[in-house]
Amino acid sequence: MSENGGQPDGRAVSQRASDLDAPAELDAPATDRANGDGPRSSDNGGVRRSRSPTALERDLTHQARTDAARRRDLAAEDRDRAAQGRDERARERDETAERREAESRKIAAAHRLAAECDREMGAHDRRLAAGDRAAAAAEAAHAGIDHLTGALRRGVGLAAIQREMDRTRRSGEPLVIAFVDIDGLKGVNDSRGHFAGDRVLKAVAKTIRRHLRSYDVITRYGGDEFVCSLASQDTPGAARRFDAIAARLAARKSAVAITVGLAERREDDSLDALIHRADVAMIDARRRRPV
Repeated sequence: MSENGGQPDGRAVSQRASDLDAPAELDAPATDRANGDGPRSSDNGGVRRSRSPTALERDLTHQARTDAARRRDLAAEDRDRAAQGRDERARERDETAERREAESRKIAAAHRLAAECDREMGAHDRRLAAGDRAAAAAEAAHAGIDHLTGALRRGVGLAAIQREMDRTRRSGEPLVIAFVDIDGLKGVNDSRGHFAGDRVLKAVAKTIRRHLRSYDVITRYGGDEFVCSLASQDTPGAARRFDAIAARLAARKSAVAITVGLAERREDDSLDALIHRADVAMIDARRRRPV
């Protein structure tokens, strides 16, 4: 409204109408106008407002940044999906590792149990083996022992006497061989039976064992003959021992007589030579016995 009677100012109305008909470029920021981006005449005589190069660069930069941000968002989404996939694979691998560890623990426990069983069976086998060796040694010892008299059998006994000869030769000790013959054993067998003869054999072997030392060798050489080795013993000492044996046997209720020949080892003696000399000495002793 104007001051002259309340009618609108014609110039103001005309200007508002022209503002409504103005092109969009007139809405440009004041800064654009301040930078000289005022209205320009077009080729057809109209007026058009244009953007400055600086504004266009700002728009392009803004768009580039927007595009870059969008690309980064898309890349972030891809990476999130990849991370999620990696997490899932890691979880699966953890579960697989746990299963395998559990299985490995079970397998290890089974192996330890089997190892313990093996150790127990090994200990059991060793105990059985020790028993077998002891039984074998006993069997071997019994195999070399005459079951009737308890003396060594001829082969085993002669080997033991040979070892004593070799040992005493190295040590320089004396060694005496005694050849023992039971008098009249054939007559006992013929007149009183072989059972009585066996009792005579047992009595002779038992008496000899009692009067000799534990390390002296006693061998059943023949049916009624024994060969004994006495280490660290000279001939007079051995004679005294066998005199005591003969006296003990003669004092039995059913008297038993023996004849003994003694031979002391010489440096160059062989086993056969030494036994032969003892045998000859036994025969000589029987011949010298009073009838």
